[in-house]
Amino acid sequence: NNIFPKDISKIIIKLRDVRKEKGFSLSSLAQKSGLDYQKIGRAERGETQMTVDMLSQLAEVLQVPISSLFDGNIN
Repeated sequence: NNIFPKDISKIIIKLRDVRKEKGFSLSSLAQKSGLDYQKIGRAERGETQMTVDMLSQLAEVLQVPISSLFDGNIN
């Protein structure tokens, strides 16, 4: 399965939306995930790639299944 750029941007947008819905700033998400907040911000803006490992770490902190970022179903 290939993930095309448009699909990746949808995933990143969903991740950003979930982050905001759950009340996380980039800084607080970075602190809890152990990732650099600038890297998360650059990934959200499409300036750098987000790895599956990053997505996994962020989904864990946000307490959503990583699969929900791909299919859009957070419930």
